[in-house]
Amino acid sequence: MAASEMTDAELLTASVADSEQFALLFRCHGAPVHRYLARRLGSDSADDLTAEVFLVAFGKRARYSGSLPTALPRLSGIAGYVVARHRRDEARRWRLLSAIAPDLPHASHADEADARVTAWSSRAVLVEGLVMLHARDRERFC
Repeated sequence: MAASEMTDAELLTASVADSEQFALLFRCHGAPVHRYLARRLGSDSADDLTAEVFLVAFGKRARYSGSLPTALPRLSGIAGYVVARHRRDEARRWRLLSAIAPDLPHASHADEADARVTAWSSRAVLVEGLVMLHARDRERFC
């Protein structure tokens, strides 16, 4: 049977022995997975995370049950977990950055102390605001 006539389940099964078969799944479902990720996280993040979704799917291809003829629901499920992990990691990164006082040059010691106190008192509010923004909006400010 030609690869173009195979269902996703058959391609996944065949890809266990011949990993090149998995590339056909990427060609078929890469664009929809990328669109899903881009809608949720922005196009910059979607490029890397699309690759991550297919890497996870490749690692788990031997466990695919084959109950559905298309792998898109499974890929969408993996993408959902990747989105959630990305958001948690990003929020953690913002919180860590908020703990670091800015190192900005100032004209005098008093100016530097004043800037640090102002930055320190504002950081928690700013970080929480940034964390609550949608990813594509957050990219405009950072």
